[in-house]
Amino acid sequence: MKKKSHNLQTDTSSEKMTTLTSATNNAAKKGYSLNFQIHDNGMLWDGDKLFYHPDEVNISNFYRFEGESDPADSSILYLLTANDGNKGMLVDAYGVYNDALLSDFVKQVSNIEKKKHHHKRRKRSVREIAGFVSAAVLVGIGTYFAVKKYRSRKCV
Repeated sequence: MKKKSHNLQTDTSSEKMTTLTSATNNAAKKGYSLNFQIHDNGMLWDGDKLFYHPDEVNISNFYRFEGESDPADSSILYLLTANDGNKGMLVDAYGVYNDALLSDFVKQVSNIEKKKHHHKRRKRSVREIAGFVSAAVLVGIGTYFAVKKYRSRKCV
């Protein structure tokens, strides 16, 4: 039976989240509950009373989603943590349809992390390694004889 992880990095790996909706639902479960917006003054806003400058937030992670049939459906989800501990999300279109104010804000944030899902590297067997070495040797021998043949024709 597979253990359920409580780690945001694992739970929000791109393998498990194929839609923006699933990503935002999962992030909300992990405490990213505020729905941030960019106010017309260029500051991050919680929609109520809190405003943040770019140097007051960290982008903890971000995910890009591409529309299956329409490039206009492409979006990016930012998970943000403010210096006061508030956590929330910020969603923008990706590419030519992005919000200029939002893009400018994100460019000014100095701490941006991208947590990658790490896969364990599979150990290769001796047989696999021997196969790789044999293939490399055969390519080398073939190249040697091809060059030798080419040079002998050129000299004649």
